[in-house]
Parts: sequence; structure tokens; C-alpha cells
Amino acid sequence: LLLLACVNVGNLLLLRGARRARELAIRQALGARAADLVRPLLVEGVVLALAGGVLGVGLARLLLDGLLRLGSGMLPRAGVVRLAGAPVGIAAAVTALATVLFVVGPSLATLRLDLAAPLRSDTRSGTEGRKLRWIRQALVAFQVALALIVLAGAGLLGRSFARLAGLDLGYPKRHLSVLDVSLPWQAWFAQCGMNSPRRTAADSARATACSNERDFDFHDRVMGQLRSVPGITSVSPVAVPPFLGSSVFMTKIVAEGQPASESESNPFFGFDMVGPDYFRTMNLPILQGRGFTDADREGAPSVAVVT
Repeated sequence: LLLLACVNVGNLLLLRGARRARELAIRQALGARAADLVRPLLVEGVVLALAGGVLGVGLARLLLDGLLRLGSGMLPRAGVVRLAGAPVGIAAAVTALATVLFVVGPSLATLRLDLAAPLRSDTRSGTEGRKLRWIRQALVAFQVALALIVLAGAGLLGRSFARLAGLDLGYPKRHLSVLDVSLPWQAWFAQCGMNSPRRTAADSARATACSNERDFDFHDRVMGQLRSVPGITSVSPVAVPPFLGSSVFMTKIVAEGQPASESESNPFFGFDMVGPDYFRTMNLPILQGRGFTDADREGAPSVAVVT
């Protein structure tokens, strides 16, 4: 898109330069030196390129900040999205190349032109008009080719998005909603003494148990209130909604009795934290055995659901 815009502006600059040929010829006839003719052309083009580049970077920064604010709750790892050096450098290189091709080059070519030709009555003897017209037509063809490439890419992107939107997720999407809840962790830490500067191992264990108790109690109360709402058939807490990404919470599974030296090479697995009604809420059938229940808590025998 940036290259397409640069070619478009460059073509306009060439057209404007062709229309100023008679003005340059009159100034030369009045005694203007070649440097006096080239200098304003260079200044105008370089100022235009610098203004466009600075404005583009500024707009990119504003639009990026706006998009991040709009999608802060839906975009994973939004905090690391920023204007990096590579795309800014590429944009600067394209702008500089366009400046050389459409500003510096034509301006320097003015030194070698017969600027008195536009003043002649018979302008058919000059070949620069036909040459410039051929260059401008080639640039128009190049713009059309770039536009077709961008259009084809946008069409393929839209087709891929449509296919992803209609992909079978493995669970019914209708009548299923996700509610975001922010937990008051800082208040719980303060109440449980986790912010104390000097703590023993026993104090840390008690503080962790205290905050976990408040966490579980909060979820139990909220789940109970939601189940009593007419129209809600099932509800379950979930730390990571489906398809948000498997790298949000990662852990290693260590086999019983496996030495630490061997467990270091174990692969990482994504994990989630859900409630006992998770499979019912997601309408995922248990083919054999049972799912989790309220009795599967700390101190109870360990159980697992295998997909």
C-alpha cells in the first residue's frame, strides 16, 4: 500500500513537472542558472517526502494505540504490540527510494534538458514529451498491478477469515456466553498478609491458603447466584476461554518417581482452571465414566478426564 501511494504521488509529481516546463524555460530565458531551477524542485520534493513520512508514522502510532485500546480485552499479548524498527525502517526506505526516483532524479535531469524547447512553436521536434508520457503510462500500469496484488491478498484474507468463522469448534456456539470478571487480588493479598516484608515459609503457606480460600469462596458464591438466574442452565468458571491460546498457562507434567534431571526435558502443556460443570456448560459429552464434581477437591483422591 505504501509503495502504491508513493508511485501515485510520484506520477503526480512528474505530471506537475511536465506542466512547469514552460515556466522553467521562461526563467532560464530570463537568466536563471541551472542551480536556481533545480533547487526549488528538490526542496519541494524533499519537504513533501519528509512531511508524508512523519505524518505516516504519527498516524500509525495513533491508530495503533486506538486499536490496542479497542481490542485490549480480545487481543492476546497486547502489551507487546508496538511500532517496531523493521516496519518503520522499511517505510523510510520506500519513502527515500520514491524521493530519489521522482524528485532527485527528475530534478537533476533538468540540468541536461533543453529548456528552451517548450518555447518553440513546433514542440513536435522534442522527444522528452513522448518519453515522459511513456514513463507516466508505465507508472499507471505499475499502480494497477500493485492494486490487483493488494486486492487479491485482501480477497484471500477475507476468504480465510470466512472459513475460520465457519470452522467446527467441537462444541455448540449458540446459547453460550463468556463473562469477564476481574478478581480483587490485591485486596485479598492485603487481607491475608501476603504483602508483609518479612515472612517465614509457614507464613507464606498460610497466606496462600487464605487467598485461595477467598478465591474459591468468591467463585462458589458467584456460581450459585448465576445458577439461580432464570434461563441459565449451566455455568462454570474458566481461567482461559476456548481458543484464546494454549500458551497462556503452561506447565510440565512430571511422572511419579521421575528424577529431576529427566523431568527437565519434559514438554510443556497448556492447562486451564475450570469448575465441575465445565463439560456440561460446554456441552461436551462424557463418553465413559464421569466428569468432575464438587467432591473432587483438595484431600480427595486424584481423578482425571482423558480426551
